[in-house]
Amino acid sequence: MHFNIMEKLAGRLEGLAKLMGMSKNAMLPLLVGFFMGVGYGAGTFIEVNKRTPISKRDMVLVGIFMFLCHGIIETGMLFGVAGANVLVITVGRLLFALLITIVLSRTPFIRNIDSSVPSIQSKEAEEALRAFADKE
Repeated sequence: MHFNIMEKLAGRLEGLAKLMGMSKNAMLPLLVGFFMGVGYGAGTFIEVNKRTPISKRDMVLVGIFMFLCHGIIETGMLFGVAGANVLVITVGRLLFALLITIVLSRTPFIRNIDSSVPSIQSKEAEEALRAFADKE
């Protein structure tokens, strides 16, 4: 039985994605990384990118956010065991990551990153996939 909770939540956070300078397609991997950690977030990012390609700008912004705020459940529990206030740590990390991502999304460096979505059927993508498959 599948409830698709993350997909539904990602769909409802489209406004937040716009505020952070991202497309709505980038929200699912961001949410997975936020709750589950970088490993799961990166895996989800790869799978989502196969179905609906994500722009380079979105990749950079998701990377910035996930670098600052990932695995919130796991780290919250670790800080809680150490005696910290879990709510303060969690909300603080979330607000800090949101603020930094929003500010950086408006800088010329990030704005100048190509925001076009690559074609799934491009020759470059096929060659990269072949090269990756040959390494394994």
